[in-house]
Amino acid sequence: MKLKPFNLQDLPISQPFFIAHLYDRVLVGREGDKAFSKLEEAMEQDNVLEVHLFNEGVEVYATRINDHLAAYETLQPLNLSDEQVIERVYELEQLARPYNRLRVKEYIDFDDDNLAYVKQTILCSLESDKGEGA
Repeated sequence: MKLKPFNLQDLPISQPFFIAHLYDRVLVGREGDKAFSKLEEAMEQDNVLEVHLFNEGVEVYATRINDHLAAYETLQPLNLSDEQVIERVYELEQLARPYNRLRVKEYIDFDDDNLAYVKQTILCSLESDKGEGA
């Protein structure tokens, strides 16, 4: 998998949700939230270990490699039938407030023996009791 330098301003995604692991905490939110300002500040201070930025269309994942953040190839939905896509919702702990659920899509494919396996998983959105993307 090809890696490239990561820059928060060069995202191929608008209004992303994010989950960021810093040295001292985890930030969860969406561009425009107070938490996004904290993410920008952590980026400037070189305090981010890894970050997932995502929406319905794509997921960008970057991780710390040799003292710099590097982004993996952008994940995009696979062109599979609806029967091969499983949507799951995971409950989040209180630290993610106001969000309390993470919605993901798993793309199922079949090997040569016709056994199913998860080919790709993409984070889609953060949700709250107030509605998606509170």
